[in-house]
This record gives sequence, C-alpha cells and structure tokens, in this order.
Amino acid sequence: MCWSACYNGNVTRNRALLAGIVLVFVAVAMSAWAYPVLPDRVPTHWNMAGHVNGYSSRMFAVSFIPAVLAFTWLLMLVLPAISPRGFSLGESAGAFYLAMLAVLALLFVVHWMILRSAATREMPSLTLLLALIGALFVLLGILVTKAKKNFWFGVRTPWALASDVVWQRSNQFGGRLMAIGGVIIILASFWHAAGMMVLVATVVVIGFAPIVYSYVIYRRIEGFDSES
Repeated sequence: MCWSACYNGNVTRNRALLAGIVLVFVAVAMSAWAYPVLPDRVPTHWNMAGHVNGYSSRMFAVSFIPAVLAFTWLLMLVLPAISPRGFSLGESAGAFYLAMLAVLALLFVVHWMILRSAATREMPSLTLLLALIGALFVLLGILVTKAKKNFWFGVRTPWALASDVVWQRSNQFGGRLMAIGGVIIILASFWHAAGMMVLVATVVVIGFAPIVYSYVIYRRIEGFDSES
C-alpha cells in the first residue's frame, strides 16, 4: 500500500528533505546526549566473530555518522538539481527520494547501535545490522526495477543510458538481483561469520553483474560502430 503510493510520487522532494533533516538533527542530539558518558576510546569496528578490533576517539565516534548523514542529505538536495538535460529524475523522483531516505535511516540506526554499544559496553547485534542491510537491498532492488531512465538512480551504465531497451532490461536484471541478494543476506544474518561473507560476496556480485549484463545486452541489441 505505502510502497505504491510512495513510488508514485507521494514521497515528494520537500517531504523527503524534511524527513532527512529530522534524522540528521536527531542523530546530532543523540551524539550530544551520549558524549559525556562515552569512554575516551569508543569501539567502532568488530571482526566476523563479533570481537572489537577497532577503536575511535570519542569525538570521532559521535561526529562521523552525523557528518555522513548530513552529506547524504545534501546529495539528496543537490543531485536532482544538476541532472544533465534530458536525464532528470522525472517519474523516478519518488524512487530516488525513498531510496535516499532508506539509506539515511540505515545510517541513523547504525549510529544509534554504536552509541548504545559504547555506553552500555555491550556488543551491537550483528544479526540486526545484517538484516537491516538485507532489507535495504530488497527495497532498493524493488525500486530499481521500476526506475525510468535518469542520471542518478538505477543501473546507469553508458550502454543503459544510450538505449531505452537496454535501460529497462538492465534495471530489471539489476533490481531483481539486488532484491534476491537482500533476501539471502537476511537469511544469512543468523550466522554471524557466514553472514558477513555473504554480504561481501553479494555486494561484489551486485556491483559487477549488472554492468556486464548491460554491456552484453547493448552489444546484442544495438551493436557498436566499427571504426576504420
């Protein structure tokens, strides 16, 4: 119900920007609240077994993700405004803003998990983190399959941008692959070490397979000019 409404444009630019800036300010407020109670060295990285193998200063721990949130919000504001002529978001605006909000929400949750872990001396839930990443992939995959040609969202290879048919087929393939990968990550999240390996493998496949597919489809459908 909500997905259809959101995709059809009800997630407007102003609403998306408002929701995003709220997440940024709440993250900053969380950091300000947590700063006095955090140790000088804050655990910020864990290995596949769930053991701490990386620390950051207290200031870095409370400021890094809010800074990334603010930068991502700025991208949501700026990118649509600088689209090349003929490649505006158009019908893909709803999908773009919903995808950006989903990324912001995941970053927000990760920030909360790190602060909570540092304040309580408890390890964050790797199962929850992997499941959330998997859910993000599923959502992004669904949105990508419906994306119309634009410059910022979807499988944006040179071959896809040069052909409507290649765009459609590349994004159908890439979106379905991402959604399937997300489901696999969710299922694998219950096995920590295996879940992390599945995540890395899925990201590699999702990153490269649609590019190769787009090239192959373009070559089959459009072909290339031969140069003398």
